[in-house]
This record gives sequence, C-alpha cells and structure tokens, in this order.
Amino acid sequence: FRRQRQMCIRDRYSYERILRKGKQQLERLHGGHSGTVTNTNGTVQSQLLSSVSAMAHSMEQLRRLHTIAHDELQRILGKQNGQDLRSILFVTLITLMMGALLVSRILLQIGRMLKRREKAESELRGSENRFRSLAGSAPVGIFRADTNGAWIYTNMDCAEMTGLPRDACLGQGWKQWLHRKSLDRVESSWARLLEDNHAFLEEFCFLHKNGERAWVMGQARPEKDESGNVIGFIGTLTDITARRQAEEGIRQRKTEMEAIFSSLPDLYFRMDNDGTIIDYQAQNDSDLYVEPKHFIGKRMQDVVPADVGHQFVEHMKMTGGPGDATAFEYELTVNQVTTPYEARLVRLGDTDETIALVRDITEQRNVNERLQQAAIVYDNTVEGIFVTDSEGTIVNVNSAFTSITGYRIDEALGKSPEILNSGRHD
Repeated sequence: FRRQRQMCIRDRYSYERILRKGKQQLERLHGGHSGTVTNTNGTVQSQLLSSVSAMAHSMEQLRRLHTIAHDELQRILGKQNGQDLRSILFVTLITLMMGALLVSRILLQIGRMLKRREKAESELRGSENRFRSLAGSAPVGIFRADTNGAWIYTNMDCAEMTGLPRDACLGQGWKQWLHRKSLDRVESSWARLLEDNHAFLEEFCFLHKNGERAWVMGQARPEKDESGNVIGFIGTLTDITARRQAEEGIRQRKTEMEAIFSSLPDLYFRMDNDGTIIDYQAQNDSDLYVEPKHFIGKRMQDVVPADVGHQFVEHMKMTGGPGDATAFEYELTVNQVTTPYEARLVRLGDTDETIALVRDITEQRNVNERLQQAAIVYDNTVEGIFVTDSEGTIVNVNSAFTSITGYRIDEALGKSPEILNSGRHD
C-alpha cells in the first residue's frame, strides 16, 4: 500500500510538472507572438486565447482529479482490505488514463497553435510581397506612414515625383521640396488626417532641384486593424503635371481671347447645331438685346424676334463645313430705338457648333449715307471736279468736268492734269 501510495504521489508530481511546462510554453507563445498574430490575423489571436483558456481549464480539472484520487487513496489505505486494494488500482488506472488524455490534448493544442502561427506568418510574408510587387509595378506613387505621420515606405514612382531619393522621402523628408505656395495648405490638411483621421486629398506641386515643377494629386486614408484601431496611413501620389499644364494653357488662351474680345466692338455668341446659345462675350452687357440669364441655354431663334430668328436658322444651314462663313444684316428695336446689326456666322472647326459675331453697324450706315450724299453732290454740281492720287494722276472726274473740258471720263483717267494746259498760260 505504501508503494502504491508513493507511485500515485510520484505520478501526480510528474503530471503537475508536465502541466507546468505546458503552461509555461503556452505563456511564452502567447506573450512572445501575440503581436505578430494580432498584426497578421485577428482570428488567429482569438483562437489562441480560446485554446489557452481551454487548456488552463483542463489543467485545473486534472489537479482536482489528483486531489480527489489522493484523498480517496488516503481514506482507503486506512481500511486496508482486499476490496479497497482493487479500488486503489482502479483509481490509479483512471488517474493515469485521464492524465495521459489531458496531456495529449495539451500537446495537440500546442501543435495546432504552432501551425496557425506558421500559417499566419506565411500569409503575412505573402501579403507583404504582394504589396511590394504591386507598389513596384503600379503607375502611381505609393507611400505608407506611421501613426505620427512619418513616411515609412515609398515606391520608386513616389520618389521620382518628389524629386528625392527613396531614403530621403522617409520621415518628414518628402516635405522639403514642396512648392512654397503648396506647403501651408498641404501641412494643414495632413495635420487634419493625423488628428481626426480626415481623408487627405490635395493637389500640390513639388519643385525639383533642376527648377522643374511636378504637380501631383495626393490621397491618403487611415489603415486599420481588425479591431478598427488606426495602425498607420496609406496613400498615393498621381502625376497630374500634363493635366495642369493643359489647364494652364487653356486658361491662358481664354485670357487672350477675352482680351481680344474686350478690344473689339463685336458681340460673340457660341451656339450648338440647333441654335442653343452656349456662351457669349460682350464689352458691355448693356449692348445685349436681353440679359444673359434670359438667353444662355436657349435657342437664338427663341430669343430674338421671329423674322431675325429665321435669318439665323437659314444662315446657320449655310455654314455646312469648317471655315464656311456667311453674313447678313438685321435690325432690332430696343427702348423704341431701332439699331442695325451685321451678323457673321462661321462653323467652329470639326464640331457642330457655330460662332456668331454681331456688330452694331449704325456708324457704318451713317458713313455710307454721307458718302452717298457726297457722291450725289459730286455728280450733280455745275463745277468741273477731278480727283488725283498722291502722284497727281487723275483717278476720277464728275459729269461737269467732261462737259466743260470735252474730255470723256476714259480719256481723263490715268492722265496728268497737265492735259488741261493750252500752252497759252503760265
């Protein structure tokens, strides 16, 4: 009986030693690798914690089993009979079987956790390799930043856009070549990203050492783990230099056109193929027939009187191809004052749009009328009149001249006034 008792005690100590080692190994696994597992897969961390809890519960059950067996053994040893000996052997056998079962369960859980850890680390390495491969082949700049906003990774495209080597971009180095006009705005927006996790979206300019400017569109968002905690920031830089240069060219041409139109007395209208007015230019809006809000987006033939609108429609049909131009005159009455206009229509390139240049021809008509009046006086005066050019050659004569001199018009044109010299006068 004493030998049986000593064997039970020794077995109990052996099991407890195995369990202590298993628990220490689990604690080392949990304490040493929980960060890796958490960062790679939140599910693995949850399973690990569950397994540790289950094994701790199993160890506690084993301790209680040994305590019950030991107490029962002491009680039976006090009786010392044959029946009790069989009970001792039975309890010992059950204890050994339960201990072996629990130990095997612990080892199985450890093996599973090691496999999960290995799988998680493998997935992490694969994910990092895929990210680096994608970042290296992507046509945009890619960067990552820590929770303090310091860059910890950039791809080659990102470095080329900033004009710095990749290592020099890390930390806060990427800001050193920001154009001074972009610096304050970018820093303010970047600070909002760090403080409030507000999405970063800005267009800004890098000034390279050689003086060239690189325009980029920067975007960044928080990077979160499975629990929703911010673990950093990831963003992209897209080269928009060509787009900004094109926009600048368009703005410059628009400014030039506005300067040209402001120096001309003409009204400018751009219309689509059905006469809808898309845009206009005028030195003074008071020269317009109606206010812009009443004609932008409406058809010209619906804005002006019907007869004038019909003329616009008919002449637009004549501008069938690029460069085809036509002109016509019309009159509009505004505030009981009738004003004559001339409209010149031309097709805009290969588009379906038509440009109309409208000019007030009141002064031109007045000049023409004065010229006509002068011509009437010139032709009907009783005095002979001839007109010469700067070299003294006769270019025109009136009817009275032919009557007085006897020279027909065709005989006088191109001659010198000396044809009138009779030779009898000085």
